[in-house]
Amino acid sequence: MKTDRRNEQQSLAEKSLAEHRGGAVQLQQQGSQLLNKTTAPLLLMVLAMLYGGNVPLLKSLQSTGMSPPMALIFRFMTASMVALPVVARNRGQIRHIFLPACELALYLTLAFSLQIMALGKAAASVCSVALACTGVVVQLLELIFDRRPVSPSVGLASIGTLAGIALFNSGSTGVTAASRVSSGSSGSGLAALLQDLSVNGLPGEVLALLSTVCLALQVWRSSKIVQSNGHGPSATAAPLAALQCLLTSLFSLLLFCSAGALTPASVVSTATSLDAAAWLRAAACGVLCTGLPMLLELPAFGHVPPATASLIYGTTPVWGLACAALLLGEPLRASSLAAGALILACAAGPSLLQAFSGRSKQPGGFARSAAEPSVAPAPGARVLLPA
Repeated sequence: MKTDRRNEQQSLAEKSLAEHRGGAVQLQQQGSQLLNKTTAPLLLMVLAMLYGGNVPLLKSLQSTGMSPPMALIFRFMTASMVALPVVARNRGQIRHIFLPACELALYLTLAFSLQIMALGKAAASVCSVALACTGVVVQLLELIFDRRPVSPSVGLASIGTLAGIALFNSGSTGVTAASRVSSGSSGSGLAALLQDLSVNGLPGEVLALLSTVCLALQVWRSSKIVQSNGHGPSATAAPLAALQCLLTSLFSLLLFCSAGALTPASVVSTATSLDAAAWLRAAACGVLCTGLPMLLELPAFGHVPPATASLIYGTTPVWGLACAALLLGEPLRASSLAAGALILACAAGPSLLQAFSGRSKQPGGFARSAAEPSVAPAPGARVLLPA
């Protein structure tokens, strides 16, 4: 009798667990249905707007005397508050996604660190032009490693984006490296980082280009990893993005501490000295403009080609200028408005062409994206990392 009752309880527990897993898979499928090749580019454009909000927020944090490395650390520390619950809820998947999350976090850490160092030696306009080249680098990666020919529409849009960025910076006044490095604690942190990482002799333009290559690698590999998942693009994208965010925060802290740009004691001292207004800006920068976009972008990457996604993210400087005008009262020039319109048109062009071509190929709806699986995955399928 006791054995039968124990077996009955065990079967009920297994049935309940199976129903729970089935409900989770159903929610993931519903979330995946909301994202397609039409809605995913729109989501990425909204995320580019949020990423652009980092520009005035980081600038306001640095105006309090916080060094750029310290501002980056606080950005990802507060972003981790969004990522931690997602990682905890999906802790069973950590061993399957740990290595790809480490890879993507390494690209992001190098990209942001090189970008900080580039800003210490070159004008901000140089870094924004380099950022706009991300789409070009992604297309080269696809051409070399995936043998995927360059799309004419994406190629033309990339040229238009570069022209828009050039027009965007034509009337701006860049901040020189000397003025940045001599500005108190900000300069000392950058000088230590440049010297201890043995890149002090590299020009700022080279550092900005290296940062762009790292960002392009992150976009390209994210798309391949998410699309290779056997459960569909949205099944592991959120926990992968959350773990990527946590690891980026950890890697950045280790990198800056090992380079001597900051110490754990200085991080604690800065945290205790910030007032409520500074903490609010840091939370907005980390949670709203970093953590939330990082969680949402990987599911969208499963439905948008990497080159198109990088073109959309090339609009980030435009949104940064708009946020700076709204939040900091910085003036807007007519050339900047015209350049912003050109950049937005070029970023949205390939997605609009793809959407309309899909509608014409499949009456009554859009054609199925190559990233969307047409056959239901087998139970127990696991994440496969592409070569």
